Amino acid sequence: MKSVNLLIILICVMVCGQKPQDKIFIFNTSLDYIKQTKKGKENIIVLINSANPNYYLIISEHENKLFADLKSFENQKDYFFSVTKNINGFDFIYFNSSNLSKLSKGQDYYNFDKIENNKIDLKIYANKNLKKLSCIHHLKTIPSNFPLFYAFKAAMFFPLEDETNVFFPESILVTESQIEFKNEILTTLTLRELKKIEVEIKVPSN
Repeated sequence: MKSVNLLIILICVMVCGQKPQDKIFIFNTSLDYIKQTKKGKENIIVLINSANPNYYLIISEHENKLFADLKSFENQKDYFFSVTKNINGFDFIYFNSSNLSKLSKGQDYYNFDKIENNKIDLKIYANKNLKKLSCIHHLKTIPSNFPLFYAFKAAMFFPLEDETNVFFPESILVTESQIEFKNEILTTLTLRELKKIEVEIKVPSN
């Protein structure tokens, strides 16, 4: 993982008829993850506000095009953007939104086993009595100054991260995760870069 440095990203959000009451989301931290599966590699970038875990933005690629998904739990909205790269970072072009409350929430049964050297096993179970093991996430972590587990969860479970209730109470940064299913590693998520950023994104008020 590269050392933390300062990167100022200039954002151009094209929203027709912007109004003073339009909502502004501020991001100050970027986490760049690489997800490796049998199908290949996928780059997933998560933008967060270290002072406010109630919203985050995920940048992902689909059919060679970049898209962004901004989830706000403050007003239960999901905002969608097409994304283009520029010399300083990204341009976000808003095109739609939906209500988060309409998403069906599943029930996860899980526990955490702490291992030495900041390693943690996240065990997901298929039943409430924690007897039928579904899979294990082998996590490598480091302590952080503010909660960052939800940023890892957003990258790991995307696009179904809203349907999981997995929560870790301590302030940690997940630098690597390996998903084990039936004694086989199916997915590896590796943190490539952590950056400080200055990003503001404006979205319509309705």
